[in-house]
Amino acid sequence: MGTFRNACTALVAGLTVTAGTAAQAGGVAGGVAGGLAASARPAPDWSGFYAGAQAGQAFSIIEKNAFVDAFEAPLDSYGCTGSLCDGKRDAAIGGLTVGYNWHYADGSLIGVEADVAYSGLDGAFDFDGTTALSPVQRLISSGHVRLHTPFIGTARLRLGYAVGPLLPFVTAGLAVTYSTAEVSGDATLEAQLASGAWVPVGGQPASHRESAFTAGWTAGGGVEYALSDEWSAKVDYLYVDLITSDLGEEPPQLHLWRAGLNYRF
Repeated sequence: MGTFRNACTALVAGLTVTAGTAAQAGGVAGGVAGGLAASARPAPDWSGFYAGAQAGQAFSIIEKNAFVDAFEAPLDSYGCTGSLCDGKRDAAIGGLTVGYNWHYADGSLIGVEADVAYSGLDGAFDFDGTTALSPVQRLISSGHVRLHTPFIGTARLRLGYAVGPLLPFVTAGLAVTYSTAEVSGDATLEAQLASGAWVPVGGQPASHRESAFTAGWTAGGGVEYALSDEWSAKVDYLYVDLITSDLGEEPPQLHLWRAGLNYRF
């Protein structure tokens, strides 16, 4: 009988220790789960007005006859040497952004955004060539051309879908740039004699400067991340196709890569 009592006492003691250990383990697990729940930040509400700054890189593709109007000559037939002859420019850009979002319960987002940036896009080339005016007259020209695009602006619609603090989006809208084209050089008119020799019969130095806004469309996409309830960081890419310009027949195309920081009010 004493042996049975001792065995029961040992069994009860063992169960008590086991229950205490399980309770302690459950307390630790509950504490960890509670800590994780406390550290998980709720998904932000992207709705409302925001403003920020952005900076990045611009890359431009240019055709020589983008300058026909400014040059008053068909430069495609001319020789060309310089930084614009291959049709490429690149430079840093930076500016300001404003926008407004409507964020819906299902996670979808519609927004409008506008930005303006200063651009260092600048390039130049030298040209020379001969244009036949008639069988016995020709124009020999040479000169220097420069194109500077100091400002780029866009106004766009944004469509996105928020996944926690992450907001991937696509965007499209209007784009405007302001550019200045300059040309300076000499033009000599020559006539052919009966002997076949060419002689100068006139000519003068010439210069031309023209500035104009160029409009077109833009499209791209990016992703924005909520750093807090107010602050967010983003990266995006925009393709800009400029359509109308007073400077030439074929305005340049632009590629913009940017990173930015926004504050929601």
